[in-house]
Amino acid sequence: MRNLWLLLFLAACGGGGGGGGGSPSPTLPAPVVTPDRPPSTSPVTSPATPIVGLGTHSLGYEAINELGMLRVRYTRFTMYAALWELSESYRAEWTAGLALAFSHGLKVLVVVHALPPHWTGDDFGRFMGDRALEFGPMLEGFQLGNEIPFGDGSPASHAHFHTSAYHAIKSVSRDTKVVTMAMPDSAFPVLLQSTNLPTDAYAVHLYGYPLSGVTKRLRKWISANVPVWVTEVGIEQKVIPPDAGPWEQIQARELRDAVDAGHGYARIYIYQLRTFDGELHGLLRDDGTLRPAAEWLASRSR
Repeated sequence: MRNLWLLLFLAACGGGGGGGGGSPSPTLPAPVVTPDRPPSTSPVTSPATPIVGLGTHSLGYEAINELGMLRVRYTRFTMYAALWELSESYRAEWTAGLALAFSHGLKVLVVVHALPPHWTGDDFGRFMGDRALEFGPMLEGFQLGNEIPFGDGSPASHAHFHTSAYHAIKSVSRDTKVVTMAMPDSAFPVLLQSTNLPTDAYAVHLYGYPLSGVTKRLRKWISANVPVWVTEVGIEQKVIPPDAGPWEQIQARELRDAVDAGHGYARIYIYQLRTFDGELHGLLRDDGTLRPAAEWLASRSR
């Protein structure tokens, strides 16, 4: 969610959390260029129980092993566009992490954000076309941004950035999924009614307590023709009332109920593997032991 700390850390270290330890990295296969085609307008059928994945800012050996321990095959992996443009070491570490994930059979959704502030929609389109040419056929897809800021009154600007990137990706890798940046419920109807976004899935983020209340507010905006992916869902300790009970037990119950209820979502990525930037969401404790939510996820995935 909040990435300033990570940006500063990566810039100071000269890279991201990729292959780790100087170990040799698997080689990425050559990309396959495929022609553009329009998105399907056929009605979609969401599974009764959504596919469940985990978000992570790192795909080094430690993260890969932890995902394996939880029996998770789907992960949402961050790419910081500004760092990609500036740092060769970041690009190398990020690519090594992605290759490591592929070698372990993981299915990766790449979320691209933290763009250079001077970029236009056309700049973003060129950048995403290049990344799709490099990685697109091997990925689950690209999510074009993390979150639309609350109170942002320019849906047309967001639509331009998204549409430019969508067509650039599909022109070189037509089967690579393209997912919108996540929309708060207040932005959902604005974008759906005022723009005609070409997309393979809409994204939302579910936070708050209880999660069921947030889900009910978003349910009415789910389109019959486009899947909705929850690209982040989490329960942070500070939002739990003091008299509600032990946070770890509440975290496990809320995440389990959100996943098992389905609510028409095609996919859910839990936020996240470990605590990040002071936000206590992680499924693992600081010492690497499993919280009850992690134990539930591991048993569910068997």
